[in-house]
Amino acid sequence: MSEKHAGATYIENLESSYRRNAEDAKPPKMHARFTKWADMCQLSPLGREVAEILGQVFLGIYHIEDEIGQGKVDWSHKYGIEIGTWRTLSTYDFANLTWLVVLCHDRAIRLEIGSRGYRRLKLIFHQRTRGGGIGDGHPTLEQAVESTRKRLGLDIVEEATEKAA
Repeated sequence: MSEKHAGATYIENLESSYRRNAEDAKPPKMHARFTKWADMCQLSPLGREVAEILGQVFLGIYHIEDEIGQGKVDWSHKYGIEIGTWRTLSTYDFANLTWLVVLCHDRAIRLEIGSRGYRRLKLIFHQRTRGGGIGDGHPTLEQAVESTRKRLGLDIVEEATEKAA
């Protein structure tokens, strides 16, 4: 996952495209729609971080489907970004769930995964700070792994490996 994939730059290009389409739109309804979509593509700092994360995880943000290109994601929001997907998430083969978790912990971004209807997930991202309380803080990945192992009574990982053998 070391190479760079389209994220924030792709959203910025969408904004420019929507603005051009708004200028050329004949019915006023279409002008208003393209203008609204362009406004939603103005990246907040959180929007930029989320776009970069999703670009890395899905090997280009354009692979997340039509929600990106149809004005369904408000990238300008300062406190929360929500996006729907039909993509599956996993921890090892096609490890996009693991990548999401690692990248969010690295950036102190809280990720919530919920249902968005039949065979669809919604990913909700909120910016947090290091330290802080349960409502505004976010641990590093190492802190999260340590506290999870303590909470579940998993002191040594090798024990689980030996038991499985």
